[in-house]
Amino acid sequence: MCGRFTVTVSKEELNDYLEDYFSIGMSDHIQLPRYNIAPTQDIATLIFGKGVYRVGPMTWGIDARYGKSPLIINARAETVSEKPLFKPLFQSRRCLILADGFYEWKKDGKNRLPYRIVLKDHPVFLMAGIYRMTEQPDSKARCAILTTQANHMMSSLHDRMPVILTPDAGKMWLDPKKGSQELQALLEPYREDDMRIYPVSTVVNRATNDTKACIMNIEETRKG
Repeated sequence: MCGRFTVTVSKEELNDYLEDYFSIGMSDHIQLPRYNIAPTQDIATLIFGKGVYRVGPMTWGIDARYGKSPLIINARAETVSEKPLFKPLFQSRRCLILADGFYEWKKDGKNRLPYRIVLKDHPVFLMAGIYRMTEQPDSKARCAILTTQANHMMSSLHDRMPVILTPDAGKMWLDPKKGSQELQALLEPYREDDMRIYPVSTVVNRATNDTKACIMNIEETRKG
């Protein structure tokens, strides 16, 4: 699953990424940096409509009955095109979530130890998502992150991981002309040789903690 993630780059860095790959600029409505993004919070998302890419905030978590049920923060890639709630979103409400890392917890007896996962050579990456408009005109759209089976490296922490896409694959994910089979082929585990996992402090366990301490490598801190 994916229950917390980060966007710790500066607005300038994210703006450069968006300009390089999608020819758009950064939205003034997105707060950065973020060290511990949790469900129900606003997250930076990218959509495509009327021939242009647009970036802006959405609320993380889809309410299946418009506020009358628990929020759904993840959708399984294997069934997203089939489940009644997700099928229409998969067909026409696809989005990308901007990130530079995500957290996962490993069981150690009665304890759950947090780890941060990043890409080795890419300071920013994209997670596949779906979104749903809200009934209130002034409310933000709500979204969920797609997850897939964990690759071998990630499986030491959890059996699921977010669907991570390259910029080219991300453009395909947003392309309204792509069919179900083409889209489904994108939802594979990301290659593990481009990923890095490191342990972080349990300060990240509390969702209200949103400081640089959340992403610090505790093994390097101990050596220092």
